[in-house]
Amino acid sequence: MSSSRRDTATSLLSGIADWGLIWLLLWMAMWAAGGKTRLAGQRGLLSFALSSALVNGPLKLIWRRERPNRPIDDARRALVRPMGSSSFPSGHAAAAFAFATGAGLEAPTLLAPLSLLATGIAYSRVHSRVHFVSDVLAGSAIGVASALTVRGLLSRPAMPTALERRI
Repeated sequence: MSSSRRDTATSLLSGIADWGLIWLLLWMAMWAAGGKTRLAGQRGLLSFALSSALVNGPLKLIWRRERPNRPIDDARRALVRPMGSSSFPSGHAAAAFAFATGAGLEAPTLLAPLSLLATGIAYSRVHSRVHFVSDVLAGSAIGVASALTVRGLLSRPAMPTALERRI
């Protein structure tokens, strides 16, 4: 793939993930599909919400990391407009891997394509020089952990009532 094609592709991938747009669109499509796909979409959306709340709230406030320096003459500087927040951890990567993992754990046939999309979005943030590799790796790990947390919380059996404990 030529440099200009790669730049265009990564710019597109990064842009569709701004503000969680791609995850909301995928959730709507999965909701419309119904059945197990609907449940997968719900788990993906909950995982996305948890990771976004963590990353864009306390974690970016704790780690005030500047974004990578980009030279004025850098041809890629206009590819992606960086968010005004801290660089660490990557919110785009966290959201991508949270949704992909959350949905993929419920509907395993979706895990590979969603993970490929998440990987592309994470790569786009490094390629566009709005994140360091460590920002994206940390965000990805937080996204996976968020999905596993959601799955664990939703998979727990309900607490027995007092009557059920006596029986």
